[in-house]
Amino acid sequence: MMKKYLGKLLICAAVTVLSVLALSSCGISNTTTYISDEEREAHILELLGGTEDTIVKQTRYQIITASEGRALGITGMVKLSENENFILYMDFSDTSIAVYDKTTGDIFHSDPSNDGSLEEGSRTLIASPLSLEAYDALNKRYEFNFYENCYTDGNFVIATMGDGVFRIIYTIGNDPNQDLAPPVLTVETYESLYNMLEATSPQDLAVLQSSYKLVTPSTITLEERESLIQDYPTLDWQTLYIRRSLTTRQRSALTEAMRAAGFTADQVSEEMERTEYQGPERSVMYTIPVDIQLTESGLRVNVDSSLILAPSEQRLYKISLYRGLGASNPQIGDEYMLVPDGSGAIIPARGELSTLAYSERIYGSDETFTRDFDTTVEEYALTAFGVYDRGNEGAMVAIMSNGASQGMLTARPLNPTSNLTTSLNYDIIYCERDYRTYAPESASSSSSSDSATSQNYYVASETGTGVVLSKDNPEINFTVDYFFLEGSQTYSDYAEFYRNYLIDEGILPSETTQEDGVSLYVDLLGAIDKDATVVGIPVTQKRALTTYSQALEILTKLVDSGVANVKTRYSYWSNGGYYNTVFNTVRLISEMGSQSELQSLVSYCQENGLDLYPTADFMYLYRETIGDGFDYQTNVARRLDLRIARVNYRSITGVEFKDSENYKSIVSPDMLPAFADSYISSYSEIVGLNSISLGSIGKYINSNYKTNRIINRETALAYQTEVLEKFADYSVAVSNGNDYTWKYADAIYDIPTGSSEYISSSESVPFIQMVLHGYVSYASEAYNVSGDYETELLKAIETGSNPSFKWMYEQNTIFDNTDFMDLYSVNYNYTFDRAVEIYNELNEVMADVVNLPITNHEKVSATYSDSGAAADNVYSTTYGDDYKTFYVNYNKYDVTLSDGTTVPAKGYAWR
Repeated sequence: MMKKYLGKLLICAAVTVLSVLALSSCGISNTTTYISDEEREAHILELLGGTEDTIVKQTRYQIITASEGRALGITGMVKLSENENFILYMDFSDTSIAVYDKTTGDIFHSDPSNDGSLEEGSRTLIASPLSLEAYDALNKRYEFNFYENCYTDGNFVIATMGDGVFRIIYTIGNDPNQDLAPPVLTVETYESLYNMLEATSPQDLAVLQSSYKLVTPSTITLEERESLIQDYPTLDWQTLYIRRSLTTRQRSALTEAMRAAGFTADQVSEEMERTEYQGPERSVMYTIPVDIQLTESGLRVNVDSSLILAPSEQRLYKISLYRGLGASNPQIGDEYMLVPDGSGAIIPARGELSTLAYSERIYGSDETFTRDFDTTVEEYALTAFGVYDRGNEGAMVAIMSNGASQGMLTARPLNPTSNLTTSLNYDIIYCERDYRTYAPESASSSSSSDSATSQNYYVASETGTGVVLSKDNPEINFTVDYFFLEGSQTYSDYAEFYRNYLIDEGILPSETTQEDGVSLYVDLLGAIDKDATVVGIPVTQKRALTTYSQALEILTKLVDSGVANVKTRYSYWSNGGYYNTVFNTVRLISEMGSQSELQSLVSYCQENGLDLYPTADFMYLYRETIGDGFDYQTNVARRLDLRIARVNYRSITGVEFKDSENYKSIVSPDMLPAFADSYISSYSEIVGLNSISLGSIGKYINSNYKTNRIINRETALAYQTEVLEKFADYSVAVSNGNDYTWKYADAIYDIPTGSSEYISSSESVPFIQMVLHGYVSYASEAYNVSGDYETELLKAIETGSNPSFKWMYEQNTIFDNTDFMDLYSVNYNYTFDRAVEIYNELNEVMADVVNLPITNHEKVSATYSDSGAAADNVYSTTYGDDYKTFYVNYNKYDVTLSDGTTVPAKGYAWR
């Protein structure tokens, strides 16, 4: 059968023509309900390039002996590939690999058990090159890994694909069909076997009869039905022969009887399909090719999802790649992991703080799946970058260079109770999942083509609860690049490494910015809707928070106060304001002022060198309007259960707003480029600016699971990139700033300056800022929203962030009895003088470093000046090549540095 056959291919590398060559077609769908051995073998042959000649012949390689390989832990491996910097080793018996750094002498194993630190149970998870998570129609979760579900039967093939690429084809899963003792038979099949054995072997016939029980839908009790129906769903209408509980000896006898009747494993699979069997003995097998290639910098690992062969009724959710690559048993205590949580976070490798793993989606959550009410805690992973610095054993940098929007980074600190290794890896989200807790919306919110019976998603049960998985089969080349470097480096070193990588990849510019000093980032609020009563009748009125003329007044006042550099994002200025309509053309708001008043604002900014970024949020809408050219039912995104994808936010005060009018709908991602095309024309005509804020692009990536229009996150990212390309000649502002916007962005608002403070992380670090400073301008959260001006100013100096304020012209009381009661201090008059003061202070000390990279950041040793006791929370940031170093003290008391320098309480010093 297939397992034995593929194992023979690997071990003997026999040049035997596969039986499937006689098939009329070798190309089959990458997901089918039933996959025969012949079909799987045909697929594997295609993955081999159509010929077995690509299969690696073990006899061509010299196996490394114990005396040769003991020091590096490579005994039994072969040298698979070599270049000037690295050697790639592989163990043909289990496909484990090791990369040897010829410069440093460090070696990075995919199976860290070579040092004896892993217990057997942990080894199956950490050392497996491939692990899977899947679900079936009854919400049963499957977890498979290489050592438990592939290795024993030798279900893998190693091939060479040219250009130094080696392809390992894994067939992994659960295949009980091979023992020929199916848990259920149709009446037709049972009778066929009965007749065969009656004529040839009465003894085997007796075994068959004693092994199966006839179960008829009309004769079973309700209690029996409830216990059987989950495993045998067709029992509702189909009479079946169900296998009795058998001892090992009885089961062996049944296998021999079935074999005597000529029964095959393929027929077992067919019976499973015909009876829709969903019990524990269902065969679930996946064929997944993994390509590995030694590069000048390390190792490239690639999984092309379009080449995966998977059963359609067991949806593959997640693939974990090389969990153990570079894993080690940290000994010294200074080993650490660096993850892109928020601005960046350090996780001690030895798990001193917690042994809990960090695991986060790259680019954050998909709001198509998010609960209706969002929380106030935001977690961002702006880029797919992870580091494990193993101290004197070298360091590994892992970058997911393709498919990152469907990726998840996991960092596991040492856990003495389960395994003695620290590891870092990426997981691939093959198809998305969500949790369905209620039925799809009524027909009023779902078009007939998107009813729950459209089979666009895979739902766990009929009760409306459980896991829902997409039936989308993504075609994404997932690529992870591993860089092997010298260890015992600082996170500042890795920031420099990553910055240089991004410059080489064309993601960051090769030249630094040319800013004329610190910029004051301003976010002006335009219009909202507010309930009112007119002659006793409740109405909703449009209320301007900052009209075009008032915006001009505020900016004029700033310039007159000596603020020379202002970057102004103008939010909710058009298209309905906060409760926006679709952004496919510019629709001015009469309450905001006339077009001529808008033009006066634009002209003033142009004449005075101020950057004005009016916002167009193509990704969401609150309101439909007649004649807006937008078909709401057709062009909003759908969740996996086909409900319209809508989002609402919880106020900072904790008040939940449940009026459906306060939900914004997610626009289908494929609409964004067309919106941008039509919007540019009217924007040029009405506004006449060569600068724009692109709203939520670069902050969220949302998918769409509408029937016959499925768009996964990677495709959605491509649509966002297409929009960014359309505005390539504009000065562009974005929010938060996922890394795919860095190539286009001139201003990033609301960049995180901390992390989500996972319990396993020791501290937040400004890693993202160290990468970006001097190449892209950015600002943190608005000071008057956070309310802690002293801390925000110190953060600006420490992280190189520009100061930011969120303002409006109206009084704060306008938000009474609205959804915006958390915005209690945004009237510009309350904080205008403070903003000017902060800008002047920062510009005075930082104007000469705004175009320089941050070359070093660290926590420094200090003592309290009055007591001499050790002080925490003191940091230094160096700009340029030791051009200028700032020391920031977040304590309430003065501190003294080791060289005698005094840094005032809640203050800073520099040299």
